[in-house]
Amino acid sequence: MDYSTMLRQCFGVALTIDNIIAQYFYLRFDLKLLAAWIIAATFGLACIFARPGRVLLDILGKWFGMRGRLWGWRIFQTLGGALCILLGRVGSLGASVAVMLICSVFVQASCGLTNGAVPFFSTRPQGVVSGLT
Repeated sequence: MDYSTMLRQCFGVALTIDNIIAQYFYLRFDLKLLAAWIIAATFGLACIFARPGRVLLDILGKWFGMRGRLWGWRIFQTLGGALCILLGRVGSLGASVAVMLICSVFVQASCGLTNGAVPFFSTRPQGVVSGLT
């Protein structure tokens, strides 16, 4: 898997969930629209984990080099994706909110990990990649 694929997966998951999670809670659990929006907003609030994700990437890079950075990135993305799948399978509202909150931590942290990998791109596409992130 190359860098550009990992970039699309990371931000694609975050943008998709940001756009549909309120509708998901509204339709799946028959919530009022305002309640669904409030629950959905907690997904975006988890972006406070983007900065610690970047710090974690730097720590992994210091210990294991670029290979450690890539493995950290892949692990966080995989866990975020697995929790996203689990979110669709959970039947109760409380469990769904809990899974969504944990999923959002991993998704937002992987976005932070993505930003930490940008300086390691070759110089030619670095400006484009910086713009994307």
